[in-house]
Amino acid sequence: MEYRTLGGTGLKISTHCLGTMMFGAWGNSDIDDCVATINAAIDAGINFVDTADVYSDGVRSVTGVACGPWGAACRLALSAL
Repeated sequence: MEYRTLGGTGLKISTHCLGTMMFGAWGNSDIDDCVATINAAIDAGINFVDTADVYSDGVRSVTGVACGPWGAACRLALSAL
């Protein structure tokens, strides 16, 4: 996975982003499947997740559940624009 520095923050963000628009009511309502998708993205090195506030209810909750096994070690850049 390639990473870019986010502005002057020093944060290294993956060049690939996982979009979560189709998680929940608009697409895949199977929470376990959505969590598995996020986990696969994390395993692949993706640390940039799009969780815009116009997406289905619960998208951010699913992202939180997916981070559960890593606890504080789960460092994702969440886009909510």
